[in-house]
Amino acid sequence: MTHLFNVDYALLQKILRELLDKKLKTIKEEIVAEIKSSLLKQIKDEVKAISSQFNLIQESYQCRQLNIEIVGLPEAPNENPKTLMVEIAKHAGLQVSFDEIEFAHRVQPFKCTPKHPKALVTTKIYYLTIILK
Repeated sequence: MTHLFNVDYALLQKILRELLDKKLKTIKEEIVAEIKSSLLKQIKDEVKAISSQFNLIQESYQCRQLNIEIVGLPEAPNENPKTLMVEIAKHAGLQVSFDEIEFAHRVQPFKCTPKHPKALVTTKIYYLTIILK
């Protein structure tokens, strides 16, 4: 009878080991799937954030492509940059009205040089239309 008990005990151990191995394998697969899902979500979020940043940079770049920058134009007290741009356009043979200019202002260059005036930067809403005329 002892021998029979040993055989049953060995069989029981084998069955338990197989069940444990199967359960461990299932748990490992679930953990791996959860990690993959978490990493995928993290990567998607990062791609979305980078894509948003890229779009902002691209929009900024496209806006700046329409900028007109005039360097070396002497500064005058109480000057109106929009009026200056209208006058410069007239000298260039273009008809530009004050209302067509979206903005105009002076900007400090990256390297500040006290001897040189600030650059005049402007964007015109109808800039491309005027150039194509």
